[in-house]
Amino acid sequence: MDTVVAHATLPGVARGAEVADMQPPTNKKPLISDRPLIAVNLTNGLFYPGMMTSIIPDMFVRLPSTFCEQTLWDEFIMSIDANFLLHYAMGREIHLYDTSSRRGWLSGAQSRGLVIMDHAFKRSCGMPPCKTEWPLGAKVKQIQSYPEEVYRKLKESTRARLKYFRKYHVPGTPVGKVVCFCCPVKEPSDNVSMASAILRREM
Repeated sequence: MDTVVAHATLPGVARGAEVADMQPPTNKKPLISDRPLIAVNLTNGLFYPGMMTSIIPDMFVRLPSTFCEQTLWDEFIMSIDANFLLHYAMGREIHLYDTSSRRGWLSGAQSRGLVIMDHAFKRSCGMPPCKTEWPLGAKVKQIQSYPEEVYRKLKESTRARLKYFRKYHVPGTPVGKVVCFCCPVKEPSDNVSMASAILRREM
């Protein structure tokens, strides 16, 4: 079975940037580690090879690709887990694992939803519109203006949720970097029971 066949990083995030004024005192242990956080998109992300054995998640998220396919961006952003948004706002690196039925393509949540989320969050922080680079498999209007069009049409409740998390972002520093890992896996017919077995490490 293939391992990583699709791998992408959300664009527009500076590398190697340091948040000087967020460094903890030298005599105290940092409350938040610098290592990348491992996130798994439920449910299909559990079928990524090595999950729960060689890959141990820090968090589980539910990013429905259905919302992306139907361009329900308000619903998609509102469904993003608070832990995910918090660490993203704080500039953490997050490794998101998922699977796709299409070889060599990221899942819909990875290729479309996170691009929209990234743009919307940056705009809520007062950042100007930036160039958008669509990852492989992004079946949306692949034009520069589309994410901004989506942002301007977001509901007030959606914008309010993004604004809530922006207070954890230090102005002038990059937001988080999301690195996506995806491999082609045929979804089992009884995916819920199989996913439960994987979580219990019975498989």
